[in-house]
Amino acid sequence: QFVLLAPKPTSASRLLRYTAGWSRAWAEDAVWALLTEVLRRLGPGMVDPSRLYVTGLSLGACGSWNLALRFGERLAACAPVSGSPSGHP
Repeated sequence: QFVLLAPKPTSASRLLRYTAGWSRAWAEDAVWALLTEVLRRLGPGMVDPSRLYVTGLSLGACGSWNLALRFGERLAACAPVSGSPSGHP
């Protein structure tokens, strides 16, 4: 059994931000707030917090990298596909 959270990055949902160069990037604080709220609502018996994984493709990979850089001590693994952390080539 598992729980899958797949947020859609839009500026209206506040999960997407624009960088100084007007490129799109995930708002990692908002994504982490969404994740922790979902965990809180599910309750401690539904999700093992030591088994949190993030992955993403393209822009999602950039977000995965940035989540791992920011909140890596709370994640079991990160598997980005075809993307780099924001601000890195």
